[in-house]
Amino acid sequence: MAKKRLFTKLTIVLLIVAVLLPNIFVVAFATELEAEKTNQLQEVAVYDAVTTASGLNVRSEPTVNSPAINLLLKGTPIRILEEIETGDAINPTWLKIIYDEDKSGYVSKFYVEYLEYYDYTSGRHGLTTPAYLNMRKEATTNSKSLMILRKGSHVTILNEKKTNDYYKKWYEIDYNGQRGWIAGLYVDVFEWELITQVSTTSHASSSNRNHNMELASNTLAGTVILPEKSFSWVKTMGSCSASKGYLEAPVYVRGKLVNGYGGGVCQVSTTINIAAKSIGLATKAKPHSGRVAYASIEDEATVSYPYTDFSFTNTLSVPILLELVSSNGTVVCNIYAPKQ
Repeated sequence: MAKKRLFTKLTIVLLIVAVLLPNIFVVAFATELEAEKTNQLQEVAVYDAVTTASGLNVRSEPTVNSPAINLLLKGTPIRILEEIETGDAINPTWLKIIYDEDKSGYVSKFYVEYLEYYDYTSGRHGLTTPAYLNMRKEATTNSKSLMILRKGSHVTILNEKKTNDYYKKWYEIDYNGQRGWIAGLYVDVFEWELITQVSTTSHASSSNRNHNMELASNTLAGTVILPEKSFSWVKTMGSCSASKGYLEAPVYVRGKLVNGYGGGVCQVSTTINIAAKSIGLATKAKPHSGRVAYASIEDEATVSYPYTDFSFTNTLSVPILLELVSSNGTVVCNIYAPKQ
């Protein structure tokens, strides 16, 4: 009888282990996947600044008396690890930096310009879901409509107000600098996270060319592309004309460099092309008729209104947001997706 009880207990224990083991494995596997995802996100290290001197010495220590270990050309993107006050009369502040992905050293802060990013990763954001949505002055349908938001409008959530009406909840939002209220029923709320960052640099870029790249980057910054929707440079940007503030800079025409309005914006489209491909999106792009130094021929995305377009479709299951920053011949493209 004792042996029979022991056998029964062992059988029960084995059954419990058999049931729990797959679940334990699944939990461990899911935890491992989550850890891998976290590690991947942490690998998207963001450039903090670009160099402004035509040639900037990287030194082994934060002083001009230390050996120069490298020379950075103008517009080189860098990551800043530490800011050091030395008290030196000429170069009082030095920066410990990372450049070329994994090299480190020290440069004078005087020859560095910080990149200004919008902080998309803090706070809550939302995308409107109806074809048309009223943004109102107060949190009620009886309030004045300030504007109509189209489907997929990107908004920043400022405040939340619970109500006793049909909508239950209203959000105070910021939309392109204007504040108002929208019904919570008609907005998907989430937080953005950075999924990729790429940069291109043209060390010999002129002031007019830099101006054009900055103008194009500012125009495109904050562009949201919904799942299965397409981005088209020609449809989004139109012509890069003098009436829009673009200046003359070198452009390729039949393989020769000539001055044309908007020269340099192809570096912006090319940077977006590289970023889009880095997250697995298929793009439609053409190379220039002449070589450029800031990208390989496979990555180039020349644009010329209205004949030569650059486009891609968001085949991901989530919306993506483009952030463009340009300075001193460098263009940085960040792509964000909703935090899972």
